[in-house]
Amino acid sequence: IQIRIAADKIEFTASEMTTLAGKLETRIADAKSAGKDVTAMTKSLAEMKAEIANASVQARATVSLIANLKLDNGDKKLMESNHAAFKSARGKLKAGRDALDDARKDARSIVKALKGMHVGATATTTHSTGSGQATTTTP
Repeated sequence: IQIRIAADKIEFTASEMTTLAGKLETRIADAKSAGKDVTAMTKSLAEMKAEIANASVQARATVSLIANLKLDNGDKKLMESNHAAFKSARGKLKAGRDALDDARKDARSIVKALKGMHVGATATTTHSTGSGQATTTTP
């Protein structure tokens, strides 16, 4: 059960990081439109996306490995097979976590580069009020 929970956490984190990658991609496009050199950030974003995809693959592989485990009932051969599956699953979890760590490092480097460029970005938020909608633009 703990292995399945860990795999689910990796999948959830990968999903959240995919959303972040989309936002960073938008900011990089804005910087490029402002005439900034975004070559390094574009490379980091591609690496980030690849690491996120790798983490998801590792999480799904982990679930597949443990899905067919059977109670050994004292059968040494089955016990060894289950042990090997658990060991492999733990390795895939580690690979998934490592991939997410690498993706986080890429994200940090992109954010740092964007901050260093001082690209003016604005965010627009629309929310409902009791009497209609209000729009707030933040520089």
